[in-house]
Amino acid sequence: MRLKILLLCMATFGFAGSIDGTYVIKDPTNKLVGSVSISQRSPTSFMFSIGAYRADTLNTCMPQSGIAKKIGNTWQYYGQLDGQDELYSKMDFKITGDIVTVTSKNFQGYCGLGVSYDDTYVKSKQQTFDESKPELTNK
Repeated sequence: MRLKILLLCMATFGFAGSIDGTYVIKDPTNKLVGSVSISQRSPTSFMFSIGAYRADTLNTCMPQSGIAKKIGNTWQYYGQLDGQDELYSKMDFKITGDIVTVTSKNFQGYCGLGVSYDDTYVKSKQQTFDESKPELTNK
């Protein structure tokens, strides 16, 4: 009986904090900088905020936030960009350990040439995320 209760608690509460945190990317050429903040709400959904910037072209992706839902092994988001009725985006988040791989559609024109959210983000040692001042480097 104790084992059943323990397994139920692990299934119910085991997800808390497992993927929460800020994941960052900074390419070796120091041109592309980006971050994604994840806060898991349930075993099948998490809230996110993501942004990217390319220093050499000064192109920026406005931060996008929403709720991703788990479908199979992938977390998916589909929603409006910048409140425009005709402009929707789709994002897939694949999370493996401390690595998040992001694949997006409909962002290239929105973000400007040379910038998209598609990349591999690594979990930052700093686990807090301030949306007014996103931390974009590992500390």
